Amino acid sequence: SCFCIRVSSTGELRIATGYSSNKVYFSNAFGTNWSVLTTAPNISSNIFKGVDLSSTGQNMLLGTSAGIYSSENSGSSWTKISSTQAPWINYQSVAVSADGIYQTAVPQSGSKIYVSNNYGRDGSWAVFTTTQSSGWSSVCMSRDGAVQAAVGAGVGASNRVWISVNSGVTWALAGDSPPIGYETVIASSSGTVLLTGAYDNNSGKGAPLYRSVNGGATWAPITALKNFSWGDITMNRYPW
Repeated sequence: SCFCIRVSSTGELRIATGYSSNKVYFSNAFGTNWSVLTTAPNISSNIFKGVDLSSTGQNMLLGTSAGIYSSENSGSSWTKISSTQAPWINYQSVAVSADGIYQTAVPQSGSKIYVSNNYGRDGSWAVFTTTQSSGWSSVCMSRDGAVQAAVGAGVGASNRVWISVNSGVTWALAGDSPPIGYETVIASSSGTVLLTGAYDNNSGKGAPLYRSVNGGATWAPITALKNFSWGDITMNRYPW
């Protein structure tokens, strides 16, 4: 099964992580043909999870169940971020700005968010601790990396949408986002429009999509899309 898939700005380059196969797959032909990325990190019994790439595909970030890996040559080689920068734990989701400069990773458990402001290079990572209590399920950012959003699957006052408007330097709870268990979040190119979806809103009946049109300040449900269990969503982030 496919855990995550991301596409370059032209659509020519595509990268995906296989959850059950524990492989990374790559296409440089608009998805017509796929092959196993043989240069992907050898992580043995660990699992490939979140992946993202810059608009050209030159810069890539890969989250695994045992740390973060970055590439600056379209996946030809990878560098594992040292444990002093980002602990070798289970990273659920990652995000990369269009130019590759800003890169963010969130772990499946814990309250911390890990952010790089220098192409994901080792030594450039900083950590921000939130009051999120249940870990993270998804992170995204605008084209320039200025606006970023992260969500977790837990339910409670601190388990809402978290927003950064300064490229991940600081984070805060987003406006009136409801305290439900979110699975996925995506931002438009400018970061003005944000969409987030939950697997279930604790009612056993699914949940609507929620949308913000002001960078996360206020949120409203899309009532035409309710009572679904959302695993992933996307929107047109291009042209850049």
